[in-house]
Amino acid sequence: MSVETMGKFKPAREVYEMGAATLGITTNEMRMVAAHDWDIAGAMAAGCAGAYLLRPGMVPNPLFPTPDIMESDFDRLTDRILETRTSRHARIPR
Repeated sequence: MSVETMGKFKPAREVYEMGAATLGITTNEMRMVAAHDWDIAGAMAAGCAGAYLLRPGMVPNPLFPTPDIMESDFDRLTDRILETRTSRHARIPR
């Protein structure tokens, strides 16, 4: 997938919708995992869930929505995503 196909870049809603359509799911079934809060904010505005990998010295922008998962450790972030996915029985392709 490439934003070049859309002619738009993140955080445009259409980019996330294209990703969901390509996977055959809705944006509500997707989760954006990133170390950049603007990526997650764009995805969440399009209906995706968010998981924010907090890097040293980075502070989440208080003007952006808060993702349900925020961790500074990648392994813990992954564990929390899997826990959330299992508890919700989400239909996310593997």
